[in-house]
Amino acid sequence: MNCTVESNETTQRSRPVFQPRIDLWETMTDWHLVAELPGVRPEELEIVVKDGTLTLEGKVRDRAVEEGKIRRSEYSIGDFRRTFQLGESLAADGAEATLKDGLLTLRLPKHESVLAKKIQIRQG
Repeated sequence: MNCTVESNETTQRSRPVFQPRIDLWETMTDWHLVAELPGVRPEELEIVVKDGTLTLEGKVRDRAVEEGKIRRSEYSIGDFRRTFQLGESLAADGAEATLKDGLLTLRLPKHESVLAKKIQIRQG
């Protein structure tokens, strides 16, 4: 599996641009991904599967402070994009994604054509 990560620049305020941390694993029937996305809203997140490539793309906005002055800010902000080459075995039609409490959980099933099949033996 190849994993390509784009951009690790910093903002004008010397804060790193957000890059979600992920866990990615493969089972016999599915690919699974969990990504930390604190403060990301579902409408600001796009998940695309095309030609065996999974792409997560979104935006983390600067946290606004209603009163006072920020003295220290360690949260990363900005646009992010993570791309993973998973191969042609993905069946995106059956994918499931949930975003809850800052965690994206994604399950991408594999095409039936790549799954192991048990062959029945007949007595002759």
